[in-house]
Amino acid sequence: MRNLHRNRRKLYVAEVYWDNGLKKYKRPIELYENWQVINSDSLFMNIGWEVYDIARIKTTPAHAKYYHMGDKVYINTVPSDTFDTMSDDADYVVSSDPIVTLSECSVMLRKMSGENGGKNIF
Repeated sequence: MRNLHRNRRKLYVAEVYWDNGLKKYKRPIELYENWQVINSDSLFMNIGWEVYDIARIKTTPAHAKYYHMGDKVYINTVPSDTFDTMSDDADYVVSSDPIVTLSECSVMLRKMSGENGGKNIF
């Protein structure tokens, strides 16, 4: 996957935080990133059928600060106008901390099950 500026698409990221033992999310921020659903045969052999529930974001190391394990990512959906800190309308969740190298940052996402997983607004 190439990290070209012309291939960047809009997505939203809501950062997770804990408040009195409750998992809550901050208001989503809008970012333009390169993302792709993983569909390679080699990963299918290693991971199995779960490979279709995984997406990967390739971005610059400067954008690594926006992604944390447990954050919600809106790729095929948009956040509602009346944002709720405990809302559950995102379609992906960050499944691991970003892997940062000298020239790029890789973020793995896992599709959340539910009604938002199959929506496509684009």
